[in-house]
Amino acid sequence: MEGIYNYIRNIGCFMIFSSVVRLLIPQNSFRDYVNLFLGLIFTVVMLNPLSTFIKTDLPRLEDYVIKNGASVGAELFGADSEKSRDIVTDKYGKTFEKRISELCKGYIDGAETEVEIDEYFNISAVYIKGKALKDTSELKRLIAGLCGIGEENIIFGE
Repeated sequence: MEGIYNYIRNIGCFMIFSSVVRLLIPQNSFRDYVNLFLGLIFTVVMLNPLSTFIKTDLPRLEDYVIKNGASVGAELFGADSEKSRDIVTDKYGKTFEKRISELCKGYIDGAETEVEIDEYFNISAVYIKGKALKDTSELKRLIAGLCGIGEENIIFGE
């Protein structure tokens, strides 16, 4: 029952978020791109509960949408300025840092994560600080799969 509640809550929160975004976007050519991006995210939100039935990896699809949305957003909202690009990169990085921190539960106590992102919005390195509770080889494999990087680019430290 709680799963249904969370599903409906996620849809409601997304609808409020998308309404606010649409109100903030001026009436010009950007509106079509924003609507396309919001539609893609809405599709991911709607299909997320079905991932257990259709056996697909929707978190990967969500990451793809976030990554490409970040690069499109950077282009649309003036990424030629360094400040705009930094804002988009920071938001994109925070999303992955949160996911990696969730993966670290049970492997690393008090995990602090940081991701390094290149100019094409690809993750180039992951830094994790904290006390290891058990062998981290499985964690490295999970993070490498999530971020699309080699295990050698995942660096642990205390």
